[in-house]
Amino acid sequence: MPLLDPIPSPVEHADYAALEWEPLLALVANFAASPVGCNAIRDLRPAADQARITHQHQITGELHRRQLSFTPAN
Repeated sequence: MPLLDPIPSPVEHADYAALEWEPLLALVANFAASPVGCNAIRDLRPAADQARITHQHQITGELHRRQLSFTPAN
């Protein structure tokens, strides 16, 4: 069972080299907490589904805001 939902409308004819896609995924995968998460990140592909892109950007923005407002206990 895949860790992430399938990507709707994946970009089929992308120049992954121009996007520097593989180096980007390798960089982000280094931050994964587990091998399963690392593999899930490396399996990501660009998508053309605007609704999904918008939703993913909202999630990322929320996580970023939460991270900025996080105050660790002393």
